[in-house]
Amino acid sequence: MSNTSYPKMTVVKQSAKSCWLIPALTSHSYTFGVMHYSTFLRLLLPLVTIVIVCTGCRHKSVCQNANDQVATTTLLVADSLRQRGIHVFGRVDSSDLSAIADLNIEWVTLVAWADQDDIDSPMVRYGRKDSIHMARQDSSWLSRIGLLRSAGFKVFVKPHVWISNTEEGKWRSHIFPKSQADWQSWSESYRSFILWYAEVAESAGVEMFCIGTEFSRLALEKPEFWVSLIADVRAVYSGELTYAANWYEEYEHIRFWHLLDHIGVQAYFPLSQESYPTVQAVRHGWNSHLSKLEQLSRNVGKPVLFTELGYKSSSIAAAEPWQWAESLSHTDTIHSSQTQVGCYQAFFSEVWPQPWLSGVHLWQWNTGYNRWVHGDPDFFIQGKPAEAMVRTGFSQSH
Repeated sequence: MSNTSYPKMTVVKQSAKSCWLIPALTSHSYTFGVMHYSTFLRLLLPLVTIVIVCTGCRHKSVCQNANDQVATTTLLVADSLRQRGIHVFGRVDSSDLSAIADLNIEWVTLVAWADQDDIDSPMVRYGRKDSIHMARQDSSWLSRIGLLRSAGFKVFVKPHVWISNTEEGKWRSHIFPKSQADWQSWSESYRSFILWYAEVAESAGVEMFCIGTEFSRLALEKPEFWVSLIADVRAVYSGELTYAANWYEEYEHIRFWHLLDHIGVQAYFPLSQESYPTVQAVRHGWNSHLSKLEQLSRNVGKPVLFTELGYKSSSIAAAEPWQWAESLSHTDTIHSSQTQVGCYQAFFSEVWPQPWLSGVHLWQWNTGYNRWVHGDPDFFIQGKPAEAMVRTGFSQSH
């Protein structure tokens, strides 16, 4: 930790869809009128951010060394603006929403799916058919989002690309078209996919949108594509934006964070190699990760948002949290609700109080969970002791 004295940050809420982190001009906090200064802030603050993170660095279309600059600000995210969210799958009705709200959850994350054949495929498919089919699909999304927002939830739309034919050890993080022609085709189809859902999100009044999820190689080797995509999305969508970067060798190397509102991280960090680890052991496992996350937040001048975090009800839940339950070997699938609870307890004790954290979107809630066999080790929290821990954790201020 540096002994440098950093100016405080004042969080100014611009609208229901966005907030800005502004350096306090003196030791006092200044608040700007929302209506009078909203346009001013939108124009000024991205320029201020770029000046902060890009001063002294050489850049072309993106600031290639922005993440390496010395920090000049400390972010303090107001608790009222902190996102308490969860990914929700399945059909949703009022009873589901009541149960979710009971956990002090205020955001619902909806995943928009596309797919491609394999990691080398030149085409992203997302159900684009005739105009009637598209209109019906739009209507379905608008209806679902409308139900959530009328129930008082804020909504985060988060596109994912599913790989239909996976190779051993390969997944969407490895997507990389082989030729320039394939790249041109892939980038055009992906841009179309993202802009379609961005327009739906704008029409529905969605509060936050994600431009991509876990494209490690593409995100690091094709930064110009993401810069142009962000500009295109900004042109049709007025809410907050993020990108969901993988926790492993991606989030800390992204060069376009300064163009987004949050540093999005898929927070499946390994925390303990033990079976049935203690809460203290899991808390200790966060230490090295937190210091890196905090430093990145300082360097970029943006808060960190955990776009995904979840734990299986398995005895080794803290060892490799990213592993699907279906991929565990028979010896690994020892059910342990207490380990799942302990992992969440460690998160709420060690991570949730961090001032640079703008929220978390848990994985996951599935409205069809009751059809699953009781005692399964999957990520779902409903009907498990982890429900009570999440309720308690989200009730805390920081």
